[in-house]
Amino acid sequence: MAVNTTFRTVKLAYECALDPKQIVMQCNLDTSAKGGVSQVCFVTASASVTKAQALSKQVKMSGKTGIKLLYLDEQGLLRSFDYISDFAEDLASDRIAADMPIRVTAHVTDTQTAVSGDEIKVQLVVTLQVYAIESRTDELLEHADGALELRAEVETQNFQGYLQEQVELSDEYETGVMVDEILLFDVRAVTTRSELRDDRWSAQGEAVADIIYRSEGEVYAQSMTIPFVRELDAPVNANVCLSCRVADCKLVLLGTEQNNVMRVEAVLQIEGAVFGTETMDLVQDIFCPTCNLDVHTSEQEYRIECCSEQIRERISATAPVSDEDLTKILALQTLSSQLTSVQVGDGEIVCEGVLCVGAICQAQSGTTVCNRIELPFSITGASALANLGDTATAECIALEVSGRIRRDREIEVGANLCIAICLQRQRAIRGIASVQEGDAIQLRDNGIVVYLPREGMTMWDVAKELAMPMDEIRRQNPDVSEPLSGQERLIVYKELSM
Repeated sequence: MAVNTTFRTVKLAYECALDPKQIVMQCNLDTSAKGGVSQVCFVTASASVTKAQALSKQVKMSGKTGIKLLYLDEQGLLRSFDYISDFAEDLASDRIAADMPIRVTAHVTDTQTAVSGDEIKVQLVVTLQVYAIESRTDELLEHADGALELRAEVETQNFQGYLQEQVELSDEYETGVMVDEILLFDVRAVTTRSELRDDRWSAQGEAVADIIYRSEGEVYAQSMTIPFVRELDAPVNANVCLSCRVADCKLVLLGTEQNNVMRVEAVLQIEGAVFGTETMDLVQDIFCPTCNLDVHTSEQEYRIECCSEQIRERISATAPVSDEDLTKILALQTLSSQLTSVQVGDGEIVCEGVLCVGAICQAQSGTTVCNRIELPFSITGASALANLGDTATAECIALEVSGRIRRDREIEVGANLCIAICLQRQRAIRGIASVQEGDAIQLRDNGIVVYLPREGMTMWDVAKELAMPMDEIRRQNPDVSEPLSGQERLIVYKELSM
């Protein structure tokens, strides 16, 4: 054979998102033993998947949902309900194989409440998103003796495993009073950044603990922000993009009888896929001066995790909240911080969504008034790593929520939004899958060639026309640059065959 080829095995293993599945969960909360119900103030809800298994063409998953609800009883006293329920669901997909690596996320995307007598009916819509690892193996041309080669460095990214790390957090708050009742205790968390520092991957993030409590008939509120950093067991030459959920939390009352200290203890679960990167040198095109070649190429498109970013910005809004004159805000509670759109452009990321905040206020009459305030937002963050065409997944958390009563029965609410973003980029692995020799061609033995290239040609096109190595043509014509305009005059000296 005039051309001797060497192929190498190229394996791709990448994460893909299946079509999401929505489930509806309902519960009825009986308030008859707690003075009945006159108004639902607000409800916060969470969902998590605790177990997922891949079977043939099916995913079996189980998890739990949590509901924390504040309401006014028939006497106007603020009351609370905590409710936890389990779920088990199946998702059918032809793309699922038995025991393949998967991960599943769960998010509450809608909450509805209704009052019927002494019962509060709560309905949650939970979106389950399954991510599966798909793989493909190709044999691609690495080297061809006896032919001119156009080579290129190709970067691949392969799935190495799912990462799961736990972080234990704690913080304390001195109340200065004796706490009679905990009305609400809620912890949220987000991983804001994953970065490589000193040859070690680490995850950074923040947890927020919201507490509403009662002491001697008065309602108080406290919000605690707890930052965290966790070193990760991930290779240096890897890309990681992480999410975070609260696996467990509890509130412990300490201190003296007249000065209770609240101790928040939380266990966070950091999860994500780890992808290793490898760069290889592959042949993209070949040409043989002595024979025709039948060349078949291969191209495989896939998405890679390229980087993580974060955007921080303070937002605020003013909303009418009551038919009564308000005297003070007793508590503000983040109900949800949903992103409705994340758009990536060159050097920027645009995030749109709605922050919902529940406000518990005291009216001039002394009654407790509950209101729900929506803060729509559109935030543009600069990112040197973002490219047009990238896609993104993102999580949002509200920090330092504050408010004040304005004239005309309005409340102004502000919050610092922290949006954690994982960017994905479309990539393609291109190479030569097979080479077959054809008929012999007659050699051209011109000693000196003056070649006039056409507009749009590349040096590789010229090399194939002249049956010469591209590097040799460049060496003999150092002042010529690409792309060729069609006005160049290439002079090439060729060694005559004897």
